[in-house]
Amino acid sequence: ITAPWFAALAADKQAAAAKRMADLLEGEKAGYDVGAYRDAPPGLRIWCGATVERSDLQVLLPWLDWAYAEIEREFGQKAA
Repeated sequence: ITAPWFAALAADKQAAAAKRMADLLEGEKAGYDVGAYRDAPPGLRIWCGATVERSDLQVLLPWLDWAYAEIEREFGQKAA
């Protein structure tokens, strides 16, 4: 997540925002296990290997937009 509001957050808030985004996606059954690895920078990881259908990724993209808008609404104010 490279948005200026996200970069302005403290590291613990970045981690919380990324986790919240992953939790939102899982809660809507739109994506599972998309959180970054524990030792990686806060963000998401999305498997796009040979076993993933292009159509599945196309379905996921609007959900990513939705979840991003939600965390921006929740955490973006905290960065200001």
